[in-house]
Amino acid sequence: DSNTVSAWRTYFVANEFNEIQTFRRIHVPFHLLSVLFFLKVINLENIALADTDIILFPSSSFTANCTMEYNSVFRIGTAFLVLLGTAIIQYLFYIIFYQRLIGDKIINFIDLCSVSNISIIILDQIYHGYYIHGRSPHGISDVNIKDIIMNLERESRSMSGTRGLQANSIEQIFIMKINKTFRAQYDLLFRQYYDYIGPRRKRKDIERRTDILFQSYQNLNRFLCAYIDRSLPTYQYFIRNRYLLEKIFNYEFQTSLNSGLSGNMDNLLFIDNEKIFTKILFYGEENSLFIWNTITFLFIDFISSNYVLAAIITFLLNLIAVGLRNSFGRRNLSKKTLVPRELLI
Repeated sequence: DSNTVSAWRTYFVANEFNEIQTFRRIHVPFHLLSVLFFLKVINLENIALADTDIILFPSSSFTANCTMEYNSVFRIGTAFLVLLGTAIIQYLFYIIFYQRLIGDKIINFIDLCSVSNISIIILDQIYHGYYIHGRSPHGISDVNIKDIIMNLERESRSMSGTRGLQANSIEQIFIMKINKTFRAQYDLLFRQYYDYIGPRRKRKDIERRTDILFQSYQNLNRFLCAYIDRSLPTYQYFIRNRYLLEKIFNYEFQTSLNSGLSGNMDNLLFIDNEKIFTKILFYGEENSLFIWNTITFLFIDFISSNYVLAAIITFLLNLIAVGLRNSFGRRNLSKKTLVPRELLI
């Protein structure tokens, strides 16, 4: 009975997903402070002086008697190299040390889905999305602490099933390709659910409307669960690895398969070993965000010749971007999961 299942598992997973939406391996405030340290404290900015004699630590008399003029090209080049070098060091530190010794936030989130027995379907385009298989190999997750510890112990000793979608597999992350029929049914069910989200607080009969909203949500949820369980003959799918060229170009060329008696099967799940699904997070757009931060820093310094001002403006713009993503992401997450925005921290 869905009414007896605790909602806190859903709330907890939704909160964790909300937290990782803006997580990055390069910590922008620390990155900018490191850049200012090398440029202003170590005085690497003096490399860009128009004078051919490079003096990293000029005396006060030298500073008073000489005009500090910078070559704009060298100044931008110096700043870029420092930005790039500090970013690479921070990135490698996260990959080599932090991720291995402390924890990988993405892997931890996948583990949380399995422990919570909650799977996630994310559609980022009309016929494209991602699936995180979070079904617990132990069947249920609404258990006490003792049972959780015993379940994890049995799993570590290979005394239970695996977490993967396929039998005896560990693959939990997939890239989804869906067809028009599946999308039409999804849109129909989602529209019935969505019609009750916005105006539900303005209606008089709150309890009745909430029941209808919950029923619409359950209908959509059951449809997606039945699809993953292959319980719907009309909506079958096929699972395969991505080919080498598909991995190189990050594009799935084959959009349908001949499944014999069933004809062409154009609902596909591609095993996502490279964690392509992180493209929906800041985590997966690290390179693009770094380029944006770098261009902002260099542009502000080019027009002002002030590294400190460039760092401040870069930090503020990044802060605004994070705030916007958190705000819109929280709103979207609340609509799609029925978790009140007030409970999304």
